Order: sequence, then structure tokens, then C-alpha cells
Amino acid sequence: MNKRGLVLSAAAAAVLVSTHASACGESLYRVGKGVAYRDYSAPLPGKILMVADTDRGLAMAEIISSAGHDVHVVASVDLIGAEINGADHNFDLVISMYGEYETVQAQAALAAASVAYLPVADSDSQELAAARAINRHALSSDDRVKTYLRAIHKSLVEKTRA
Repeated sequence: MNKRGLVLSAAAAAVLVSTHASACGESLYRVGKGVAYRDYSAPLPGKILMVADTDRGLAMAEIISSAGHDVHVVASVDLIGAEINGADHNFDLVISMYGEYETVQAQAALAAASVAYLPVADSDSQELAAARAINRHALSSDDRVKTYLRAIHKSLVEKTRA
């Protein structure tokens, strides 16, 4: 073997020995990094009253509940007062459509309850108006679960600070 062949063989051997060989993407897996064992988890669980009269709303309530929140669902905004007045119901947050805000406030006032309100808007303009008027964490009816959970968390943090 000539000198050039010997140098190339030594270089190839050095590369094979010095690099970490991995198969099937093992190099992308790191223990404790980027692996989620649960879909969603609420770092600050709260007691939430949610007005849900559609299949999408009921599904969202189920997912929010599975994330760790204690979610109570009512089918109509008119039932909020009765639910708030129920035994052992100290709700942290009410989630309903933005158009129902005045009814939610009236029901909460009748129940003498202090709950935060998280509006869900039907349109972009309504979402902007809700964010300005009521809660800067206003949601859209098209938002994903992660967005809902983030807004819920921020609202609960603000309520605990108040």
C-alpha cells in the first residue's frame, strides 16, 4: 500500500471511530428533551364554568377538563346563575361567547360571585372588540386547544394576582 492509501485508510478509520454511529434517528432522541407523555397539562388548574351548546364546544370542554381543569358545562348562558349558586361552586372563570357578556355579568351579579370572564368571539372584529373591552386574552371560536389553554392559564394567573 502506498503512502497516500495509508493516509486515506487512517483518515477513514479515524472518522468511523470518532463519530457516534446511530441508526433509525437515534441521534434525534434525547432523554427528557422534546418528548411529551400527555397531550396537554394545566400548570395552574382552575374551576371553570363553560357555556357550550355545540359539539365543538362540548369537545373543547372535554379536552380542557382532561388537561386538568375542573370544567362544568351548561347549555345556555341563562343557566350560569343557577350553576354559580350551586353547592361548593367557587368558579374561577366563565367561558362563553362574547355576545353573551352582559348576560354572564348579570347572572354572576345575581349570584354575588366574583369570576373572571373569558370571551369567545365569532369573528376577528368581535375578537378585537372583546380583547379591548373585556379581557385581553379573548379567544376566537376557531382557535386551537393550545390557544384556549394558554388564555385560560393567563386569566387564572391574573385572577390570583388580583
